[in-house]
Amino acid sequence: MSTVTLKGRILLWVGVVNALVFIAAGAVLLLNAKFAVRTEVLAARDSAVALIQSSLAAGAQTGLAGLAQPRHVRILLPDGPAPDAAPATIDTDAAPDWFLRWVAPEIAPVEIIPPQGAAGRILVLAEPHDEAAEVWEDMTALCVVWGLAALVQMALLALIVGQALRPLQRLNSVLGALEAGDLSARAGGVGTAELAPMARRIDALAETLAMEQQSRRQIARRLLDARDSERRQIARDLHDELGPRLFGLTVAADAIARADLPEQKPHLDTILSHVDSIRSINRRVMAAVRPVTLDRMALPDVVRDLVGDLVDLHRNVQIDLSVAPDLPQGGESIALTIYRAIQEGVTNALRHGGAGHVQICLQRALHDQKEAIRLVLRDDGRGLAQGWRKGSGLMGMGERAEAIGGQFGVTDRPGGGVELGLLLPVAA
Repeated sequence: MSTVTLKGRILLWVGVVNALVFIAAGAVLLLNAKFAVRTEVLAARDSAVALIQSSLAAGAQTGLAGLAQPRHVRILLPDGPAPDAAPATIDTDAAPDWFLRWVAPEIAPVEIIPPQGAAGRILVLAEPHDEAAEVWEDMTALCVVWGLAALVQMALLALIVGQALRPLQRLNSVLGALEAGDLSARAGGVGTAELAPMARRIDALAETLAMEQQSRRQIARRLLDARDSERRQIARDLHDELGPRLFGLTVAADAIARADLPEQKPHLDTILSHVDSIRSINRRVMAAVRPVTLDRMALPDVVRDLVGDLVDLHRNVQIDLSVAPDLPQGGESIALTIYRAIQEGVTNALRHGGAGHVQICLQRALHDQKEAIRLVLRDDGRGLAQGWRKGSGLMGMGERAEAIGGQFGVTDRPGGGVELGLLLPVAA
């Protein structure tokens, strides 16, 4: 998968096009320069030849030495000094050899035979190098200007493309927030006409997702309330119906025992033993269905009672509890969720993590600017195994927290062990 950004691709392609245009323009300039230099030098040579011939025709051969040396031409006289050279204004050494070889034409010299009575010949030589050097200076200046213009163009293009892509970056951040679960993220108005419909569709999608999430939470909350109500009714039936009947069996067995029937004593002992077993099972089932302490104590006391039972049950493990004094009072669903989370967290820490120390912290917090209760449970065990997945207990905790409008998570601790976090809004 390519990692080049859209902005980078646009700048790259524009740069490639500029480079190709620059190369093509350079090739055209080189071809034109070769033709122009040849034309200019030939014209200068022919002009010098015509001037010399006209001077000779007028009988002024002796005055040729006083002629100014024409541009791009060198005149060699048979005797005497050459014509005065024109002052050099171009550094012919500035042009590289390859350019001179390409641009400077090979032009044959012209010999002029003076009239009868004059000795020697006059030689007119073409000198294209100064003209080639002028062309090189012009091309160099043009390339510098072109390069600076290309840099300015690329800088402006980068700025324009960056401004044009900013709405896309905004839409991408909104989609990322929605993917992360923040359904309050909105794209809002987008100034780019082509992207405005996309922004509206993203906002409409976010609204739909938020409504669906709210509806799902309401359904989950109703299911949770119905389940808790059913559990409460089952616990009440076990307590109100089965408890008195077990007590009646115990009273009847005691009455039979007082009747002085020694042969029935073994049977009575068996009956009383079964009654005690059923009573223990009944208490255990009631505690599993719904803790009795929820009806009798406030949340801090319920948690302390639970932790006390856990400490008695696991005496080889250090379990520390910290409860904030200003802990807000939540509803029954919140109390039961916290109760089950502590049970599940401690059980997992000891059974799967082999922890020797468990810290439980219950404190006041804020969730979406609303008062909330935060539970943090840390252990020093082995941490989460590779490829770990939530079991049914933790999945149930997550579902309960989501139904109430809270958050639940389990993560590895940097120093080892696991951290369980639960955040529940009190207003739920």
